Amino acid sequence: MQLDELDRQVIHALQIWPRAPWTFIGEVLGVDPMTASRRWQVMEDNGSAWISVSDVIAAESLRAIIDIRVKSSRLPDALLALEADPSVRTLRSVLGDWSISLDWQGHDIVALDAYLTGTLTRLKGVIATRTHIVTGVLLEGSAWRLRALSQEQVSTLMHAASFDDVASPSHEVHEIDEQVLRNVTLDGRATLTSLAERMTTSVATVRRHLNHMISSRALVMRCDVARPLSGWPIAAHFMCTVDPRQIAEVGEALSRIREIRAAQVLVGPYNLCLNFWVRSLPEITALEAHLARNIPQIRIGERSVTSNMLKHMQVSLRGDGRRTAVVGGAAA
Repeated sequence: MQLDELDRQVIHALQIWPRAPWTFIGEVLGVDPMTASRRWQVMEDNGSAWISVSDVIAAESLRAIIDIRVKSSRLPDALLALEADPSVRTLRSVLGDWSISLDWQGHDIVALDAYLTGTLTRLKGVIATRTHIVTGVLLEGSAWRLRALSQEQVSTLMHAASFDDVASPSHEVHEIDEQVLRNVTLDGRATLTSLAERMTTSVATVRRHLNHMISSRALVMRCDVARPLSGWPIAAHFMCTVDPRQIAEVGEALSRIREIRAAQVLVGPYNLCLNFWVRSLPEITALEAHLARNIPQIRIGERSVTSNMLKHMQVSLRGDGRRTAVVGGAAA
């Protein structure tokens, strides 16, 4: 299945406002709301697009990028074991200096050390590992757009989404926040009524906690699309070094590059990780040349390409990039 123009417009609209009412989306796109809803349902059912949830409730949580070199004969078993690990948020096999690259999340440095000296040492065939701790995010994937809407449509959606995102009074993390997180992770567009029924609480309570979590960015919702269907089927990764005094300036310059998906500040052998989606392999070299000309502060030390994305933000993916399940949750 390929995405047609209306499919792409629906996805772009949900990238701007993931929980936008279908009546509003239909109005912006100039189609019947039921048509837009049905298009989304088909894409969600076949895994072409979905709503992802990034949890930052635990402010003390730690994230790291771990690269692993594995014997080729042991690579499938290692990937299978890592995919089932709930602390592995994103998992990819890569072509480059390493066999596997994963994004890990845990409680603290002690938990990371236990993972590196415990869990990973039990994986057969591991030759070497390398760890970078993530200390900041300059750009995240939730800001990437499919670019299927006009500027007028984008402005209309952004204006409406900004009113939906008004911060509510702060409150301490409550058990119900965890319930909201679990349920919207399984279905990001679940209605308030259905969420309330699952959680055996009132619609007003769900609305209050969900709105606060979104507005305070304790919970970040985004619409993701299977990369091979996006028009940018190649994922490239650069490990870089930048003068720490210039990180903010570099981040601002990177935000103007259309192909960038994420930029993370690191502690480790490199201090900046860049992820891009491009249309073809030759574009990687062109992109590197563009960086050299326009952001010379960036010194690229390693380059790699994703050969297989198995997991993205706790969502398991098929070989064609489509969603199959939320790890630890229900099948999608």
